[in-house]
Amino acid sequence: MSRPKRLLAVAVACAAAMSLTGCLAGSAEVADFTRGFADAPAVERLDLSTADNMPFTGGVGGTVFLRPDLDDAQRRAFSEDVRVFGEDLIGDASDPRYRIDLDGDGWRFPVLIDRPANEDVLDLVENYHSDSRVVSGVVRSSDSRRTVDHVSLVVAAPTDAFALFAESEKSLPAAARNAALSVETPGDASVAVHVEGRPGPWLQTAREVYDAILAALPLRAFRVSATELTLKVPDENDAGAAATLAASLLDGAPVDVFVQSDLVTLAPGASGATTRALLSGLDAAAHTGLLAVWTDDRTASFRFDSRESAGTFGAALSDAPEAAEFSTLEVTVGPADAPSLRVTATPDDLAERLSLVNALAADDGVTSVSTVQGISLDLGLRTPPSESALVSSARALRALSDGNERVCVEWPGDTLCFSAARAGDPAEIRDAAPQKRAFLEAWNDAA
Repeated sequence: MSRPKRLLAVAVACAAAMSLTGCLAGSAEVADFTRGFADAPAVERLDLSTADNMPFTGGVGGTVFLRPDLDDAQRRAFSEDVRVFGEDLIGDASDPRYRIDLDGDGWRFPVLIDRPANEDVLDLVENYHSDSRVVSGVVRSSDSRRTVDHVSLVVAAPTDAFALFAESEKSLPAAARNAALSVETPGDASVAVHVEGRPGPWLQTAREVYDAILAALPLRAFRVSATELTLKVPDENDAGAAATLAASLLDGAPVDVFVQSDLVTLAPGASGATTRALLSGLDAAAHTGLLAVWTDDRTASFRFDSRESAGTFGAALSDAPEAAEFSTLEVTVGPADAPSLRVTATPDDLAERLSLVNALAADDGVTSVSTVQGISLDLGLRTPPSESALVSSARALRALSDGNERVCVEWPGDTLCFSAARAGDPAEIRDAAPQKRAFLEAWNDAA
């Protein structure tokens, strides 16, 4: 069946079945690809999706996972078969609606429609695959035709990152000559090195800076490009020395230097200067129990090991002029991904709100309290509450409300949520279930 007739048949079939099952755009192409390659000797499994979201326009995309025991010739032969399929599929279309990656033996790379470019990709993979310094790699293309946009390599040792990056200027094939490059160490490396961009004279300086800092200070991570250097040291007390040493070694080069530590994490582009000034201006007792800090220089979040430590810190902020530099501050207690206490507020309001939340969280029946000033109030309860417990919770939460939050109380098996702005609506109260009605009435009485 020709392509237009086949697509028409698919459209008719999809229209007939839409009310029951829906229809996958481009399913004819996906079916063709599956029939052609799912049982190929080189294939371990397919993970396909359509390459566009327009109904009935066709397309195929996804990843073919290859058997791990393929040799270069088998991999190359299979890639050519897929390339021919893609070439037949898209013809002269400006938008190919085709994207197939091959994944195997630590490598993921595209099958490009242009044959010379695809051969270049295969040459690149085979070259690095045979290099004992390289652990794995990823090649990316934005057009699936002839362009390689990015090459990522994971290497065995930190020094290999600099060496392979320097060699890439001559070793990358034509299709990847203008690609961005990143070379990094594995996640479990003693020092996480990441070099990215395009090779140039800056690379030698970066290597010298790395060697000098590693010799002078304990180092967790070293991330560098032509314009940015990010260091991570274990001890926050070494952050200043690391920044000073890096600046002296760069000797005026136009490179922005950022220093993180096991304690302080910076958002991209943040210096951390305001947060560090705030911390240094506080009494040492206010730092007790501080586990982690994150900042983007406009806001900052501080995670503590206990409510008591968080309370001490919040109280200290009341007398810290540096706090005024932030639009909002956040204090949390507990695991980073599921804190038992969270207070986000303006610097002027943080201490008072933290004190109220601490008092609420002290109840044994409370599992979590989270408040983002003007946005949300969330209370987690250990067991289904009695009506009197809900009334008590309503009064405690109302003291934290600015009148516009989304308020939620959650317990095993149920959740009570409402908008604080509508809490006084008689219809909202009249139509509520008994538990919610009691909560809303107590909420309004506490106003």
